[in-house]
Amino acid sequence: MGPILAGVMTGSLGMFMPLDKGLAAVKTRTPWPLQGAFITAATYHLVVHDMEGYLGVWLRRAMGLNLFAISGEADLKLVVRCLLFLMWVIMQWGQVRAFKGLALWSI
Repeated sequence: MGPILAGVMTGSLGMFMPLDKGLAAVKTRTPWPLQGAFITAATYHLVVHDMEGYLGVWLRRAMGLNLFAISGEADLKLVVRCLLFLMWVIMQWGQVRAFKGLALWSI
């Protein structure tokens, strides 16, 4: 749980600074920086480090990582980093397109 909490705090702790703001950032909704930090940290930790547990096995199967010819831990880390990077790029692209009032499917 420690690496996941550390990743979430690294990605979203700025929303709570200065400390007198309290929990105002999450009072009405959970903002995307907090969600994205949790998704990224949890996915990376579970896929790369949970080799025997149910969640790690299920996530690797759901992400299709058993289809890659991954020869070692370094290759698995690289593939997971690339997939998470792609998730962030797609999310940013979708947010920019939605902000401009353009439909996501009109390229």
